[in-house]
Amino acid sequence: MIALLSKVHLNRKLKFDMKLIITINANMNTKSTFSRCKVKSIQFLAFIFLGSSLQAFEIEQTANSVKDASQWLFKEHENFYQNKDHPWIHSLSVDGRMHYQTAWLNGTDEYGHDFTDAYDEIRRLRIGSKMRFLNFLKASLDINLADDQRYLSGASDDLLKSIDEHDLEWGFQGFAEAVIEINLDKATEVSWLDEVSLSLGKMKLETGWERRQSSNEIYTIERSDLSNTLGGNDSRPVGILAEIDHKKWGAELGVFAGADETDLVGDWGGGVFTAVGATWRPQKGLEFAIQHIYAEPSAQDTALGYASATILETIYHDERWGFLADAVIGDNGSEQKNGRNGPFGGLVLMPWYWAMEDRLQVVLRYQFMESEEKEGLRMSSRYLRAGHEESLVDVNNGRGDQLHSIYAGVNYLISGDNLKLMAGFSFDRLSAPEGDVYARMLQLALRTSF
Repeated sequence: MIALLSKVHLNRKLKFDMKLIITINANMNTKSTFSRCKVKSIQFLAFIFLGSSLQAFEIEQTANSVKDASQWLFKEHENFYQNKDHPWIHSLSVDGRMHYQTAWLNGTDEYGHDFTDAYDEIRRLRIGSKMRFLNFLKASLDINLADDQRYLSGASDDLLKSIDEHDLEWGFQGFAEAVIEINLDKATEVSWLDEVSLSLGKMKLETGWERRQSSNEIYTIERSDLSNTLGGNDSRPVGILAEIDHKKWGAELGVFAGADETDLVGDWGGGVFTAVGATWRPQKGLEFAIQHIYAEPSAQDTALGYASATILETIYHDERWGFLADAVIGDNGSEQKNGRNGPFGGLVLMPWYWAMEDRLQVVLRYQFMESEEKEGLRMSSRYLRAGHEESLVDVNNGRGDQLHSIYAGVNYLISGDNLKLMAGFSFDRLSAPEGDVYARMLQLALRTSF
């Protein structure tokens, strides 16, 4: 581009120079003069091209230096101890993440009142450690170091429950994960199975592909409302999970404590819920999965929040693009408040494309949810259900019987998922009992992890 502009400018200059030379000395050989000017123009263009190349080289070197530095910081020090030959402890690592995001929300409540709000929060701040020992055991521990509830200021009691403070608190805020994983393949030497594992402790309920992805890796700033619904009221229940992976097939069976508890033992007296699933991978990059979750009646209002759900899932991805399709049929049960029981269903479609391989990603997502009763579904707390500057805003706590949602986002990976910038715009339409609720939201996020 610089060379092209320089050439245009130079052509104009050459015309002026040639006219001046011909005017001063009409007897001069015009063709010879033009030849000399042409040689000078080639030399000038070569100089411009060389300068542009040097500048581009410097920019590329700077970018590579930043990338090398981030890789040194985020990746190369992942395991500060590793010794596969040691009889007891084979590796020990420390990991952490800091997620910051901000949002601008413009909406219309169920009575037709317009509102505008802005939010920012420390979405996640965690530190943890992983240890592999005795050849077949792995221990994972992650703790939350921040609890940012500022976005909840002014929200309804239905959302806040017993929360009295709406501030940013630092320090130990509970366990995000505490799991012991037993690799039964290595423990029992069952060689015909690729991997058999048994996990015990406080773990993430991985209902669907969005929840199986780490928050460091998700392609959208927030998971879909359907995914958050399936994750339950307590997305980190205490339980036991058995997983089998054999060539193209996989299966899982989990039993979890039904009470919503924050400790590492769980309250098994409040009922239990189970999760069973199967996966088939017919070829590289293609995966089909089915999962069913069922809760005892006494566990529906606590950790899970619904009675049952069946998830059908299709995922395809290659080096440049991918596609996710989730279809869900569920039941809220009969233990909820009036208007919030009965069947519900939903659909998530999410394609993505790498405009620049492993660097710039474009993501689209469409979501549909519907329930039989008028308040049988609920949107996520970020950010329609959050606090609003205007006290008269009424979005019915994000509850309704039908939801359409569209999200379009761009992710720029500076050092893979360890350091990336995310931007997304979403439009939601919720059918509430007194009228439709509209939300238009722009979000920006910084994701860092090591």
